[in-house]
Amino acid sequence: MDVSVIICSHNPRKDYLGKALAALQRQTLSCESWELLLIDNASDVSLDGLFDLSWHPHASHIREKELGLTHARLCGIQHAKGDLFVFVDDDNVLDISYLESALRIAETRKYIGAFGGSCIGEFESEPPGWIGEYMGYLAVRTVERESWGNQKDWSMLPIGAGLIVRRSISETYREAVLENDLKVSLDRVGSSLISCGDEDLVYTAIDEGYGIGLFPELKLNHLISSARLTEEYICRLLRGITRSKYILQSIRGDETSGNQSRGSIRKYFGYLRRRVLWSRRRRRFFEAFLEGKDDARTELKTL
Repeated sequence: MDVSVIICSHNPRKDYLGKALAALQRQTLSCESWELLLIDNASDVSLDGLFDLSWHPHASHIREKELGLTHARLCGIQHAKGDLFVFVDDDNVLDISYLESALRIAETRKYIGAFGGSCIGEFESEPPGWIGEYMGYLAVRTVERESWGNQKDWSMLPIGAGLIVRRSISETYREAVLENDLKVSLDRVGSSLISCGDEDLVYTAIDEGYGIGLFPELKLNHLISSARLTEEYICRLLRGITRSKYILQSIRGDETSGNQSRGSIRKYFGYLRRRVLWSRRRRRFFEAFLEGKDDARTELKTL
């Protein structure tokens, strides 16, 4: 098997996951070259009875009883047979040639270990004007040109939606997570919005001597519900992502949440000076960011 498509899902919207599966059914890459694993992460109603995968000759429903995206991802890695893993969220609609392009890039760029592409927002309702600068937190990004390297550079860091990772890297990541309970806590559990496990997985590629990158021929639509376009949701998202990023920095020996550099401190006080000019919304979001940092510090102190 060349490619393993891994969908991790907990209580999905039936219409969204249905669209994601329909897009996979239309892929230009022959079904004989890839397998489909639908990981049911402790959903209230078994996904096996809701979604028919009989159209695919190499498809499996797998139940992961331990709640949490990391547990579901590790389950997928454990069961997958392909040489290349494509992690697809249950609200991702892949471009018709996504799998074919992913395989071609992997075969021609042996030095790239983890990569992705554009994630275009498809909104249930019209997004409010203020949300534009926060689209990155909603995993919305357009890749206009190819970029790759072996540094932890945000500009070329692929996101979890549609993330493509070589098998050997994924297995190394799984082993590392099983040895470190703190890594398990980096990703979402139920309705929580903590999120950084995909970043840790990408960084594992660099650890293993591979490059990471973004490629414009890889495109998917991210289905975004109206509930995600509110101030309340963005606050929760900012807090959860900030918390996870600071814990990940601590795990990996980067600048930790409790030991800021002078540059970071100057930046922080610059924020404070500008806050008098900020809108109520911006101040609220900044408070969520600070709360996320405090959450990370508190959690790290208890270890």
